[in-house]
Amino acid sequence: RRIKAEDDAVALLAAIGADTSLRYAMYLLTAAALACAKRRAAAVAADDVKRCYALFLDARRSTQYLRDFQSEYLFNEPDDDDNSNDDDNDSKGNKRDRLEFNQSHVPNSSALADQPMATD
Repeated sequence: RRIKAEDDAVALLAAIGADTSLRYAMYLLTAAALACAKRRAAAVAADDVKRCYALFLDARRSTQYLRDFQSEYLFNEPDDDDNSNDDDNDSKGNKRDRLEFNQSHVPNSSALADQPMATD
């Protein structure tokens, strides 16, 4: 299927492709075409591209977002060495994973065997 786009949308996609990658620009064009179809327009407009650019991050912006908000993630560990515990190290001095697995949330295999299988 061919995608029709206005000149300003093509220029914006070209600038985005030069700044990020052509692959990202092509994915953005696909998403913008879907946004265009949703509003029942004949051609992709620059506003469609801008909306999709705000919704879908490229690799650089995604990495920056993760760096900016890394302290808010569930398994974030502080970087400072003042809070380090010897209990967190194994016998070789390597850092142990602090994540503990809770067995109570995992059903045993006999309980799963009693469940009927889904069929198509």
